[in-house]
Amino acid sequence: RWDSVRAVVRDDSVMMHPTDLPSITRLGNGSLAAVWQRLVNKPTNGDPWQYEIRVQFSGDDGRTWSAPLMPSGPHRGCAC
Repeated sequence: RWDSVRAVVRDDSVMMHPTDLPSITRLGNGSLAAVWQRLVNKPTNGDPWQYEIRVQFSGDDGRTWSAPLMPSGPHRGCAC
């Protein structure tokens, strides 16, 4: 059940790719996990763009969130 709006992250570098939308899920222990992408650089002169996957956790129903973790290195997108 949703009640009030709470921000997980406020950052101008958050990106939304149509195949990798940010999401929040409740884990088995009741905590929340949020997954989102952070743009590292925009494509220039045909170079592909790069983004990082970030994960944050909340143990209090989203009132507060952990610092973002990066589970893997930067990913490359296309220079389309």
